[in-house]
Amino acid sequence: MKERTMHGCIRSLPVLAFVSAVLGLWPLALRAEVSLGERLAAADPAVEDVDIAPGAEKDAVDQDEEFVKAAPLRVRLDYTLVSDYVWRGFNLTEYNGEGTERPNHQFGLDVALNLTDLAGSEANLGYVGARVWFQCYSGLQSQTRKANAALGGSGGSGDHIQQVDYTLYWNVMFERVAEIEIGVVHRTWPRLESTALPAPLSQYNSGDEQTGEIYAKVTLDDSGLFGRDKPLLSPSIFYGLDYDEADEGSWIEFGIEHAFNFRDLGAFDEATPLRYLTVTPSVVLGFDHRFLDSFGRFARRRHSKSDRLAQLVYGLDLTYDLSGAVDLRREFGQVKLGAFIRFSDALREDLLNDELYGGLAVGYEW
Repeated sequence: MKERTMHGCIRSLPVLAFVSAVLGLWPLALRAEVSLGERLAAADPAVEDVDIAPGAEKDAVDQDEEFVKAAPLRVRLDYTLVSDYVWRGFNLTEYNGEGTERPNHQFGLDVALNLTDLAGSEANLGYVGARVWFQCYSGLQSQTRKANAALGGSGGSGDHIQQVDYTLYWNVMFERVAEIEIGVVHRTWPRLESTALPAPLSQYNSGDEQTGEIYAKVTLDDSGLFGRDKPLLSPSIFYGLDYDEADEGSWIEFGIEHAFNFRDLGAFDEATPLRYLTVTPSVVLGFDHRFLDSFGRFARRRHSKSDRLAQLVYGLDLTYDLSGAVDLRREFGQVKLGAFIRFSDALREDLLNDELYGGLAVGYEW
């Protein structure tokens, strides 16, 4: 375990140095952001002095006009192609000795009702929604073949679905205060229902193929605290209580991030496609409250529950607003493209390894 952890650290030094450099330059970039905004505001001519081409004013009004949906419904679809599926510090698709380098496909569908519009209320009631998430891994067929061979069988299943999560939630955003989400997740591992796993995964095969978790997440809007129009660090806290397999153990995360929106920075001309790019560095600290030592799929010391720092995840996300770039009208929804990289620094070295992974994503919202 220690040898692999050291190897993970060595192979991850380049990305860790890169992410650290981004985070180290954070304050300088923010000062440049403010300075640039002030210069642009000072140089911006008065509205009445700008020549407006015939018809341009009408188009601008049409695009800025608030689109009213026929139904109080929000729909989100997303697809992510990721090198490894790392969940709370565990790499579930490339364990030690597994030997394959195959991508993971993740699909999500989220449907929510706008309670404010539905009730015709003046108060902000937020959204109530349901989400389904799939994790598919082609390497599961190879894993199944190994498992069957170990049991004296042959062949392997073509079923690549590794995990399916079902979520019910309530989400509300209070402008310039906080965003709050409360929900319940039912996690399932269909493969474990009928298939034994190879020896290196014996700690995952506890006989349990599902569990449930109640969670809450609060993301603060610190724009008022720093006298800004938009959030600076967006501090967040996540608390998840597993009421089934982890024997009421809980997982806690503390995170910060800042979105550098090139359009707000004014760094590019309006005709330049790069102005629709957003770069977001982030840091998330994971805290294990009697969770990892109790979760049947990973626990190695069931009777030695503890409260410990588990992992520190450095992230860098690139998001491209394709809808804005092609001037897609709001009634047709919004399409975004993304790329990301993560380095998970294992603080619980008795159970976790350092992990480096990344991927590509595409999302649609209406």
